[in-house]
Amino acid sequence: MAFRQGLKEMGYVEGQNVAIEFRWGNSQYDHLPELAADLVRRRVAVLVAGDGPSSPVAKAATAAIPVIFNTASNPVAPAWSQASIALERMSPGSPSSV
Repeated sequence: MAFRQGLKEMGYVEGQNVAIEFRWGNSQYDHLPELAADLVRRRVAVLVAGDGPSSPVAKAATAAIPVIFNTASNPVAPAWSQASIALERMSPGSPSSV
């Protein structure tokens, strides 16, 4: 899996210095908020969401944990992504702040 390979290239090896917790909605989208909340309660370092409804659900679950998402569509188009980008641009010291 490319995800694990990328982690390994950065020095992270599952079972040695990183744990990967999987949650699957199995097309039952109404379960996604609880699955995301479970990971937030476990205080994971990052949430990784796939394409579709899991990305905005993961983003809505926490403001404190970074959310990484994999998408084949335009990642900037959804309103939840726009809000994050706008906040980042307004942050003092960010590369795009004036």
